[in-house]
Amino acid sequence: MFLLGVEANDALRENRLNDAEHSHKTIIRYLQTQTLSEPEAEPKIAVGYHQLGRIAEERQQFDVAEQWYRKALEIFKRLGFQQGRLHESVAWFAKTYGTASAYRMPVVEVIRSWLGRLFEAMGREGFVNAWREATGGEEPRIDEIKVKG
Repeated sequence: MFLLGVEANDALRENRLNDAEHSHKTIIRYLQTQTLSEPEAEPKIAVGYHQLGRIAEERQQFDVAEQWYRKALEIFKRLGFQQGRLHESVAWFAKTYGTASAYRMPVVEVIRSWLGRLFEAMGREGFVNAWREATGGEEPRIDEIKVKG
């Protein structure tokens, strides 16, 4: 599966979108049979959904992209908080927020809300450090995140 993932990402990078889509869907189908025996299968499925969102985005199919992003989001938000993997959650939401904001996707409101929850759970310093690490030093736009008062 690892090699198929590399192939899928290469295909996306080379704009061979049909190949990338086929490979990611194959990986997801396989991983869906592994969720009970492989604890890391579910986060990998979420990554696959996110990649399918990127493919749809490249095709300018923003409604389809948003549907894939929402599926990924549901898994990540559940797993991130369940397992205390807050840094990973910030990294994923930071990347997704950038895309959703740039394309003015309605899902951006849901992402802002979850970023606010992460901010509250981690505190300002922890959140900012996780954000910077995920984005290569970019400052989070905290005024855009839904933080309780």
